[in-house]
Amino acid sequence: MSNIHTLQKIFAAGFDNGYGSLKLLVDGFEVVRVPSYISTADMEDVPG
Repeated sequence: MSNIHTLQKIFAAGFDNGYGSLKLLVDGFEVVRVPSYISTADMEDVPG
């Protein structure tokens, strides 16, 4: 795989938009959490 330039960095990241808030995790940074206001219904835990 050829790099676009020598200063290019690749980060592993994960995104989860469930259980009442959006969560973003990028390698080397703190988790970002944003409340989800799409629904006002109470949510309960589910397996998995």
